[in-house]
Order: sequence, then C-alpha cells, then structure tokens
Amino acid sequence: GNAVAKDTRHTNGKAVALSLTIDAPSEDTGTGRALVLDGQDAALLRAAVVDAAGNVVHLANNIITFHVISGPGFVQGSHNGDPHCHQPNNAPWHSAYHGLVRGVIRVTSTAARSAHERALIAQIDLQGPMA
Repeated sequence: GNAVAKDTRHTNGKAVALSLTIDAPSEDTGTGRALVLDGQDAALLRAAVVDAAGNVVHLANNIITFHVISGPGFVQGSHNGDPHCHQPNNAPWHSAYHGLVRGVIRVTSTAARSAHERALIAQIDLQGPMA
C-alpha cells in the first residue's frame, strides 16, 4: 500500500551555540513590525541552545543571560517555561529548559507619547519609565 505517515527523529549533537529569535513583535505572530517607544511595550526573545546542525539541544540546561547593549530598553525578566523552576522571573538570566529560555525586553523611551501625556504620567509615575 501507500505510506500514510512518516516520522523522522534526529539525535542532538553537543551544544555549540545560541540561536536568538524575536517572537514579538513579529509579523508572523501578528504582533506588528516594531516596538512602540511608549515606555510600556516589550519584545519577547527566544534563546535556543543548538548543536552544530542548528538543532535545539533538548537536554541543555545552560544558564542564559540577556543584556541590552544599545538602544532604549532593559531586561524586564526571563523564564524557561518549567513550572517547577524556582529561579527569579525578574532576573536577566535563567537556566534553559528543554534547551529554551525566554527573555522579555521592555522599552524605556517615551518618545512616542505626546509631551502633554508624558507630563501627566510623570506626575503619577514617580519611579517608572515616565519619571
């Protein structure tokens, strides 16, 4: 007869690199093309521990640290999706779970807001991005 299903499995090699992708904003996920400089918008990054062939190393539990090196933003937090993990969610680092870690980068610039709106919010947001 005819084949009705096919399954392929690949064995991971040793971890050799990190693959960093942006999950949001992304036109693929329907979340736009860019961040809004309103002091509130955030980007969702995905770091994957990969082998030489680019496959995710599913048993990797490396500590991954996110850092903003330029531009108006900071690391809001990170997590790996493991419901049993007790590492802090507001830290810029996290151990990988199944080879993956998520980072949240929040914008600090309020350039997209009007001067009037920035002045009003600064009156109530004494220690936040609008101060």
